[in-house]
Amino acid sequence: AALCPSGALTQARRPASGPSGVKVLIDSKKPRTAKPDSGLHTLEFCLNCPDPHLEGTQTMALGAVHGPTEYRVSGDLVMMVPNDIAGARLLNVEELVGRVALVDRGVVPLVDKVLAAQKAGAIGVVIADDGNCTDLYECGRVGSPKHGGVSGRDPRQ
Repeated sequence: AALCPSGALTQARRPASGPSGVKVLIDSKKPRTAKPDSGLHTLEFCLNCPDPHLEGTQTMALGAVHGPTEYRVSGDLVMMVPNDIAGARLLNVEELVGRVALVDRGVVPLVDKVLAAQKAGAIGVVIADDGNCTDLYECGRVGSPKHGGVSGRDPRQ
């Protein structure tokens, strides 16, 4: 799972369901400008291209504290429906199988969103920040580079 600035993936938000045409690569490798223990990772994405690493835009994302420490996941990005998963079951499970789920941050604990995506068969999760993180990825109780990444809690809990 990776938490990224909401503006980074605006092109991926077009369809309400189904593949967005956006390919994403979530990688545990550290950006050159990041400290080794910062929790920052690379996120690469592109619209209608075969390989986001070769043709995509790269941004930094705050990696999850939970889960594997090394990974490289690439796939089509699909928005989870309902996107907040609050009190509802996922309506597009079949579209998430083998793809990377896109979810908005919100009141549901981040770890619950990741677990719901995993249960549906998603191979990765990108969580779009809702504006509560600073430009330096300081996200309060959710996590920060100095804490090594994203935790499973949201500041409103």
